[in-house]
Amino acid sequence: MFHIVNLRLGMNDINALVNTYDSDKNQILPFINTRGELKADYLFNNFLPNWGNYPFMIDASFITPDMYDEYNQVNGLLDHTNAFQHKYEFYERIVNVNNNLIPVISILPSRTRDNLQFLFKLENRQYKKIALRITDLSQSSINNLFALLAASYDVKKMLVLCDIGSIVGENINVIQNRLDYILQRLSIEYEGIDVSIISTSFPSQKTPNRDVGEAMPHSETPNRDVWDVIPNLDLLLYFNLKSSFQGINLIYGDYGATNPTSPIEYVSGMQIIPCVTYYDNYNWYQMKTGNNHEFSKFIDLANCLVSENFYHGNYFSWGDTQIYNIANKTINNGHSGTWDGIRINQHITSIARMP
Repeated sequence: MFHIVNLRLGMNDINALVNTYDSDKNQILPFINTRGELKADYLFNNFLPNWGNYPFMIDASFITPDMYDEYNQVNGLLDHTNAFQHKYEFYERIVNVNNNLIPVISILPSRTRDNLQFLFKLENRQYKKIALRITDLSQSSINNLFALLAASYDVKKMLVLCDIGSIVGENINVIQNRLDYILQRLSIEYEGIDVSIISTSFPSQKTPNRDVGEAMPHSETPNRDVWDVIPNLDLLLYFNLKSSFQGINLIYGDYGATNPTSPIEYVSGMQIIPCVTYYDNYNWYQMKTGNNHEFSKFIDLANCLVSENFYHGNYFSWGDTQIYNIANKTINNGHSGTWDGIRINQHITSIARMP
């Protein structure tokens, strides 16, 4: 199944992407949200030269505080001066390394005129595809989106992204009702247009960090060393919407087994308990074990995984091979960041191979 995967720019996310098998890359459209420091530019140094001849999207992260960090500020990716000229030049730098870029116009609080002129610049550059991204469903954002579509030289080249973020704890029916207006309009006014709803039901916090015998709410997993089963509601949302709005070409989108509200930077003193997550058949399986920074326990967790019925096999994906090698101690057991990359890669490979 074709899959738009929304990830924040970081070493482990990029590792997960570039190590995806080429046979699966045809089914994956990465959407990389820029953030971080300039000294370790994983976009230009790692992703662009290693992704290959497959399309991808790049835009500034709209997660606080990512938006205003060093990477986005120095590159001027949120500066709408002269119709986002700095962002246009950033895209020019990208295509000089890898010309498979799909540029992204985000519906910002900036003037509609700036967005329109930026669209004309990109269309004159003759990109094969241009993405229009909204991150809220306010009437103002929707009006700006339809203004861009109306002004486009070729609507068939447009890809509409409704990036709704985390839906953890939300009711699927309520979300569908919120999306009804924009999807209905797109179906009527731009039949056949490419659209993706990008969401995540992956938890922002890992399984509850409780010791055996500790009191807990009934709904929580009791302790470490037990699999917590977390349903993937993003697929349910996608299939419900696809059946309801057949006038558009709806593309599946998610955050690749990540959650934008989760902290990704290490803070001194932060407790890190070894934890792994594995995707299979509409569920994530997650388990913790050991104590703070006891990363050798990842070997035990890897061995637990390879013995489970839901394990896909040692060579199903790069992530699965990493798990197998860690279990057999042929490579280092890694740390939480390493396993984030393993989890992302295994997840996106699983989605890519769905019928």
